Amino acid sequence: MRFNEEMHQAGVLVASDGLNPTAPGARIAVANRKRYVVDGPFAESKELVGGFYLVEVSTLEEAIQWALRAPSGFGKDDILEIRQLTGSGDLPPEILKLINEAAPNRSASAWQSRNMK
Repeated sequence: MRFNEEMHQAGVLVASDGLNPTAPGARIAVANRKRYVVDGPFAESKELVGGFYLVEVSTLEEAIQWALRAPSGFGKDDILEIRQLTGSGDLPPEILKLINEAAPNRSASAWQSRNMK
């Protein structure tokens, strides 16, 4: 929790949480344009995401520096993966148009902070 507090104090922590095992969960799969439910468990536990940090930083290097200090593994091998959230610049124009038509207010606020950097 000290690491979380440190990220909060630095103004980079947007969200963080742990995730429960997949056994009591479900997935919604899509095949041939039809949706169906797939019950858990899914993959081996060593292949699952156990939690996440959502941080807002200026560079990949800054994200790496935070990840290098993050508590992980707890005596076992572990991998932390750094990925960027999808921004409006990552989407084809036709998809952006559909999003803006379906949710103009939500779309503007969702993309605003990520596009101002």
